[in-house]
Amino acid sequence: MQPERTKPRAPELPEADFQIWHREVPATEEPQDRRAHRHAFQEIIFIEQGSARHTIDTEHDELQGPFVALIAQGKVHRFIPKPWTKLYVLRFTNEFLPRPVEGLFSQVVDFTSLAVYTPELHYKIKSLFDLMHQEYQLAEPNKVYIRHLLSALLSVLREEQQKRTSGDTTAGDTNYSTFSKFLALLDTEFTRHRSVEYYADQLNITTKKLGELSKAITGDTPSRIIEKRVILAAKRFLIYTTDSVQEIAYTLGYTDHSHFTRAFRRMEGITPTTFRAQYRLA
Repeated sequence: MQPERTKPRAPELPEADFQIWHREVPATEEPQDRRAHRHAFQEIIFIEQGSARHTIDTEHDELQGPFVALIAQGKVHRFIPKPWTKLYVLRFTNEFLPRPVEGLFSQVVDFTSLAVYTPELHYKIKSLFDLMHQEYQLAEPNKVYIRHLLSALLSVLREEQQKRTSGDTTAGDTNYSTFSKFLALLDTEFTRHRSVEYYADQLNITTKKLGELSKAITGDTPSRIIEKRVILAAKRFLIYTTDSVQEIAYTLGYTDHSHFTRAFRRMEGITPTTFRAQYRLA
């Protein structure tokens, strides 16, 4: 006897902590120029086949399936699937899982996409999406079961992330967890604290140790990652608000906007004013 089922849940249906849906883009559908937006949840998009244009902040990518895209809570993004594309979209809040998600969803680290290049990896990822979607369609889905499936999916993705960024999936688990805590702390403190010493102290490690972790996992120094986080926020203000450069500098914790302008130029090669003008022209 088949379990009682309801009509497929619409993606816009408000859910407190978890959503998943499957979509096949019709061949006759013209790609729509959707506005960039941000979410108050973590999002994973799995393109089974087909392709899509994806923009995260100011970075543009053409994604060719099979592919997984990771969009951290608060990231400004735009996703435009092309005709004939089959995909899953999964959304969840941090509170949905009993343990925090470490490392996969970050505002700074450039691991936002994952090409699924082996049949074995494709089978693992698709099977977990299929099972979560099937359970979610039930009249009374078992969220404990879904949590276990989601945790398994995140473990698979995290293992691939470690493999592709540091090349080591075993010896670095503790270090990887420590570095993930650095990124999470940075997201909440970057407007108030920009010294490597502060973050090392909060993590109870030396600045040398934090530097070693950062270089091994991302190739960047901690100070560079801190700067990237500040400039990322600055870009969002410059693109999506009408705040003046002086106002943005103050919001980001600078007491002198000239210091902010120098930091921005050092990272981007142009001033904040020029960046805003070029982006709006584009």
